[in-house]
Amino acid sequence: GSGKIRASHILVADKKTAEEVEKKLKKGEKFEDLAKEYSTDSSASKGGDLGWFAKEGQMDETFSKAAFKLKTGEVSDPVKTQYGYHIIKKTEE
Repeated sequence: GSGKIRASHILVADKKTAEEVEKKLKKGEKFEDLAKEYSTDSSASKGGDLGWFAKEGQMDETFSKAAFKLKTGEVSDPVKTQYGYHIIKKTEE
């Protein structure tokens, strides 16, 4: 491992929307589709893909910690940062 992982996220403005997205994920809707529909940042058009990043220095620290704890394919609970609420999916390591 190079100490980098690849992850996708869905970034929304508030907890209510994050919970709505979570419910849809649990029903089996695709992460990528929900990212395109809900995510408020530029990664939305790529299904939430953020590419590869290191644990430190590239992403918000709270976001990074949560992302690095996940197993590949696992999706996080909503994580709050200064940007809003992120639902993170680790896609590769």
